Parts: sequence; C-alpha cells; structure tokens
Amino acid sequence: MRQHARGGARKDFDTTFSNLPLFIQAYKGKPLPKKLNILDTEELEIGTVSIRDLGVKTISIGKQKIEARYLALSDNKSKPLQLWIKEDDLLRYFVRYTGEDEDGPFEIILKM
Repeated sequence: MRQHARGGARKDFDTTFSNLPLFIQAYKGKPLPKKLNILDTEELEIGTVSIRDLGVKTISIGKQKIEARYLALSDNKSKPLQLWIKEDDLLRYFVRYTGEDEDGPFEIILKM
C-alpha cells in the first residue's frame, strides 16, 4: 500500500528506486530483507514491496553476455518488476528492467 510521505502514517523508507543497486551492495554476502519501503521521489510516496533474490544470471545485452544479479519486486497489486543489476567491484547499476504498468508491458535495457 502506498502512503503519501507528507500525510500518511509511514514516514520512513529503506531506499529510493534509483539507489536500489547501492542498497543491495550493502547486503553483499548477507540475505536481503523480505520487504522494503521504497521512496518514489517523483510522487513523494513510500511503497512497500517484497523482494526476491533470484541469484546471478547470464544475460545478453546487445552482443555482450554479462552476469547480473536477478531480482523480483512485487507490491501484490501489479505484476512483479524484474531487475538485473551488474555487480562490479566498485559499482552496482541496472542493466535491464522489465515490468508492466497502466500502458502495458515494458522493458528498459542499458545500451552497451
């Protein structure tokens, strides 16, 4: 359930969506929490999602094959978001992101 940060009961959050790769980096070698409160910085709303770590998968981005951490986020209201995060030694970043919104299915892929 989303709650407005200004007037809702929930005023604390774990991370923002754009900071999610760095948040996950802090859990290296440890299990991720089952639920996260994520701040939507555009709407100023905090949404609670379930997170599942589906392990490291090899995916194709353009002509390259890369290993990326595969995660699923779900808010129990819509189809889960699928995220692939590249884990370099110093940097974590999204390489692929799929889901469905009010306009239908979408896919966002890092251009390499």
